[in-house]
Parts: sequence; C-alpha cells; structure tokens
Amino acid sequence: MTTTITLNFDQQLLLMEALDQMAYVVRDRVADGEIAMQDNLRKIEKVQHLLETASDVQVLTTKAAA
Repeated sequence: MTTTITLNFDQQLLLMEALDQMAYVVRDRVADGEIAMQDNLRKIEKVQHLLETASDVQVLTTKAAA
C-alpha cells in the first residue's frame, strides 16, 4: 500500500533549512580538503534547487500489506 503526502509550507521550510545546514557542513569539509565530499555537495545543491523551484513537495510512503 502506498500513500502520498504533500508537505505543508512549514514542513518544506524545515526541510530546506536542514539541507542548508547540511550544505554548510559539507562545504566546510570540501574547503578543508575532503575532495570526496564534492559529489555529495553537488547532490545536496541539486536537491536544494529542486525544493526552491517546486510549487509543492510530495512524499510517497510504502507499507507492507499485513
């Protein structure tokens, strides 16, 4: 069984803030020479861009049938 949930405005802001904090930490690690983190930073920035341009955010959850 799958369920689609649309995040409300506050939930979207919380998600965006969490990604901003994650990006900040990863940028510091890249600046400190952890080149392997550059790929993660690109992925985070891509998700940030998607959230910034989205009109809504939906989450699809799946539960196993009982």
